[in-house]
Amino acid sequence: MGLAFLVSFFVVFTLVTTLMYVSLQRLDFSKLFKANSTTQIRAVIVCVSAAIGFIIAIGFNELLNLILNI
Repeated sequence: MGLAFLVSFFVVFTLVTTLMYVSLQRLDFSKLFKANSTTQIRAVIVCVSAAIGFIIAIGFNELLNLILNI
């Protein structure tokens, strides 16, 4: 059962991180950073996307674990 949880974690993590990255690109971060700082904006977007993806993937795995261990 451990492999199934690991696979589900990586699938959810990848999907959510990708969706968050695309969603965060739609926001206007230029007001928070200096002009011509696109690499810094991209770095922040990647880090925030990965963090949110990780949190949601952990939560999904915990929920799945609780449901299957009833």
